[in-house]
Amino acid sequence: MLIHQYGPHIFHTNSTRVFDYLSRFTRWRPYEHQVVANLPDGDGRLEYPVPFNLVSLRAAFPPEKARALAEKLVSAYGMEKKVTILELRQNPDPELSALADYVYGHVFVRYTMKQWGQTPEEIDPNTTARVPVFLSEDCRYFQDAYQGMPLEGYTPCSSPCWTTRTSRWSWGWTRPAA
Repeated sequence: MLIHQYGPHIFHTNSTRVFDYLSRFTRWRPYEHQVVANLPDGDGRLEYPVPFNLVSLRAAFPPEKARALAEKLVSAYGMEKKVTILELRQNPDPELSALADYVYGHVFVRYTMKQWGQTPEEIDPNTTARVPVFLSEDCRYFQDAYQGMPLEGYTPCSSPCWTTRTSRWSWGWTRPAA
């Protein structure tokens, strides 16, 4: 059995056009990715969804504090929004910036060390921005309408997309100049 060091490659898109096109070449294994952090917590362990969301918030904090923080977050940013750690750290509300520090220290640092073997400061900010705080109850890693993995793998799925007889990509889009 081959296990990829960084986990499965999951296809996800909101584009019906892209999904329908690729579906001409593959059947799909339905899959909606959910990541669970398993962190030290006193003498035990604490588990909650990643990206950190409102479900994570309730797992990490006592009920009243979690409720109050959730209300502040939603009031400041809106429900279903994704807020980067940097954005949250810059919030003038001391409780929200403290929450950012908590998420950074308990989730973000551990996630990046496990995923890339580097601290967040050693990684391009565009990469680290992909793991936001998600103001939602949705525990899926991606919220796209179409998610899954090609049943026979990515090679049979993507090979028909390229043609050697023309300089145009099979979808009809012109390939960028080299």
